[in-house]
Amino acid sequence: MKFLSKVFIPILLLVIIILNTNCEKKIFSKVTYEGYLYDTIGGKPIQGVWIVLQACDAPNTQDECDNYTVGQSVTDASGHFYIHNDAARSNRYSVEINGTFNGTFLTTEDDLKTNQLTTLYLK
Repeated sequence: MKFLSKVFIPILLLVIIILNTNCEKKIFSKVTYEGYLYDTIGGKPIQGVWIVLQACDAPNTQDECDNYTVGQSVTDASGHFYIHNDAARSNRYSVEINGTFNGTFLTTEDDLKTNQLTTLYLK
């Protein structure tokens, strides 16, 4: 029994490490993206709009991206949206508002916390 546990546990840890480095999503890392959506004309909050956080599965900027959805949210009465899900392995994200691409791919998860991306305006 001791031999089995000495062999099984290291193999299990190795499998987890391999999956964490080779999958689109990181197993133990989470990303949070939240903010508010306003109307550009009156500056009022917009309710009922889909905000989608997309990620690129390419590990570097030279590779072509195959996007996948990290998470999505619908804005509430105050225009607030909140997405919390598994982080992308590439750490490259984009934001869609009602299915329309809204900006370039970001280089870090920290960029999702900047005022430029937490306060959005819809024309």
